Amino acid sequence: MMRLAWLTDIHLNFLDSAKRPQFLETVAERADTVAISGDIGESINIIQFLNEMEAILRRPIYFVLGNHDFCRGSIGKTRDHQTGHFEFDLTCAPSSKGAIMNRFILVTKIFLVLTTTAVAQDRPVPDPDTRPAKIWNRTGPLGETPTHVTDAFPLSDQENKGRWKTFEAMSDEFEGDALDPEKWTVGIYWWKGRQPALFSEENVTVSDGKLHLTMRKEKVPQQFEKEGYKDYTSAALQTKTRSSYGYYEVKAKPMNSAGSSSFWFQNENVPGWLTEIDVFEIGGKARGFERRYHMNLHVFRTPKEKKHWTVGGVWVAPWRLAEDYHVYGLEWGEEEIKYFVDGVVVRTVENTHWHQPLFLIFDSETMPSWFGMPEDEDLPSTYSIEYVRAWKKQSGRQ
Repeated sequence: MMRLAWLTDIHLNFLDSAKRPQFLETVAERADTVAISGDIGESINIIQFLNEMEAILRRPIYFVLGNHDFCRGSIGKTRDHQTGHFEFDLTCAPSSKGAIMNRFILVTKIFLVLTTTAVAQDRPVPDPDTRPAKIWNRTGPLGETPTHVTDAFPLSDQENKGRWKTFEAMSDEFEGDALDPEKWTVGIYWWKGRQPALFSEENVTVSDGKLHLTMRKEKVPQQFEKEGYKDYTSAALQTKTRSSYGYYEVKAKPMNSAGSSSFWFQNENVPGWLTEIDVFEIGGKARGFERRYHMNLHVFRTPKEKKHWTVGGVWVAPWRLAEDYHVYGLEWGEEEIKYFVDGVVVRTVENTHWHQPLFLIFDSETMPSWFGMPEDEDLPSTYSIEYVRAWKKQSGRQ
């Protein structure tokens, strides 16, 4: 018999970040399906809370937003923000006075089969020492690259044979002069950066239609020196939303120094799991690394294995990567992960472990033992991103 948990007026914004997972884990232990009849949180955190439920409950969820879920926002913006994440039907019931709604019914037909975690739940946990067996890496030049026709679809699939639909929550053209606060958090909340460079909010800027991450030679606040941070600052930001299967594409120019320019996915609080996908890590002017396009997959832990291991690969470009902008893509599928440069596949890996919803992250780090330290004359240096675009398949598991 199916066990249904019916939650109402849970107001997760009044629970601290440590207690929310405990509450949701208790629900997960007692129910197979969850229905929520309103007042989950507020407009500014509703997506965050839904994603937390996605990661922890791992159950089909049906929900209705109540009036408090629109507080500190607007009906229109909240609706648009939800549309970027989930599919639903909207019905409004204005008050008899015609003012802002005292009663607002957001009827979801969503089967928040929050598909990413539902799929992860359906799959058996790999046995210890299970590793991807099917791996392919390109050697040599790209050959003929696809012609760009439209921004609506990935460069590698301009005819949209994959039936892609824009995933707005992780897409940004970086227009204007500031980050969209509904999409981005500056910094990485569980990490301050790789020593000696400390992540600094001032090093993340938006201008000229691009996102910029800068590395500098400068003093860091004294309280961080005891943690090994000294003389360098760098930059990082992450999406507020987590996702898994889909297509993720950026047009970017790495920084022209030995500081890293990176595009990756990670999340540190999926119960039992810690995984990471590195779309690229580039040392634009690191000696010997100027043309090396590094890709990697990490597993730090699973419910059955507490050992860090990686499946890395390198494509050697016929150009110096920091010279110009190029289009870099990741197609993250349930069975296979594909890496693209300028719309051409450069690596494929069997997907044995990477099924958890992760944050999308851009950052720059000092990597003394890998790329070496940047030369003083190369700083400040900047990693620039013209856009990030994300798509989900219109049918099937995403």
